[in-house]
Amino acid sequence: MKIQPEPPLVPLPMTDIEPLYELADYFRDENFDTRYLPKLEWFIEGCSQFESVLNLGCSRGRETFALTWCLRLVQAVGVEIDYERIRYARKITRFLSTFRHKYCTQNLPSFGDRRYVETLQTWCEGMPTEIREGNLPEFVQEDISRGIAHPDNSFDLIYSRYTLWKLMERQGEGLLSALRDIARIVKLEMGRVVLVEPEQKGEFCRDYLQSCLAEAGLTTIKTEDNGSRLGGADDPDTNPIGYILAKLRA
Repeated sequence: MKIQPEPPLVPLPMTDIEPLYELADYFRDENFDTRYLPKLEWFIEGCSQFESVLNLGCSRGRETFALTWCLRLVQAVGVEIDYERIRYARKITRFLSTFRHKYCTQNLPSFGDRRYVETLQTWCEGMPTEIREGNLPEFVQEDISRGIAHPDNSFDLIYSRYTLWKLMERQGEGLLSALRDIARIVKLEMGRVVLVEPEQKGEFCRDYLQSCLAEAGLTTIKTEDNGSRLGGADDPDTNPIGYILAKLRA
C-alpha cells in the first residue's frame, strides 16, 4: 500500500508572523536562566520564598517578566508612569498569551531571517509550564509619588531599580509618599523591600534614602555596595551596583 505524504503545512499569515518577530526582538538579549536569574538571587538569601512582587518603575517590562519566571511567582505587577512603555509591555503580554497556543516550530515561516524566531521558540520550549499556564505579569500605569493603588499587606516583595531618586529630583515630597505606600502594601513580617539605587546621585544618596525609609515605617536589614550589576558593566549610571534590603518596622 502506497503511503500518502503528509500535506504541507500552511504558512502563517503575515499578520500572525509580525507579532512573532516583535517577541523575538523583545527577548533576543534576555536569557532568563543565565543572564538574569543569578543576578536576581543576591537579595533572596535569608528571605522566605516570594509568591508576589510589585516592580516599581518597570519601564517596558522585561525585568518584570524576568522576576515572574525566574522566581516562579504567582503574581507580578509592573508599575510605570510612562503610558507608552506600559502600552508596549501589555502588547508583549498579549502576544505571549497567544504564542503558547498558536506557534510551533513546524509552522514558523520558511522565508526571511528565522534566527530570532527559532531562538525564541527554543526559549519558550525551555519554560513550558510558565508559557502553557499563562503565568504572565500585569502592567499598570501609575505615578507612584501620588499613590500606589493596591490593598494593604498585599505583596511579598516590593522591588524598584533606579526609580526612587527620580522622584527626589522631580518633587521631594513624592519620595516619602511613595515609601509610605510601599510600607502599607508590603506584607507583614516576611515581606521585603529591595531598592537598587545609585550610591550618590546629586542630592540623592543611599544615606538619605535610609532616613526616608525609617520615617515611612521601614527598617533597613542590609545595605550592599558590591552587589551584581543588573545590566552592562559599561554603563554604571543606569546599572548601579548595590542595593538596600528593608522590611516593615516591628
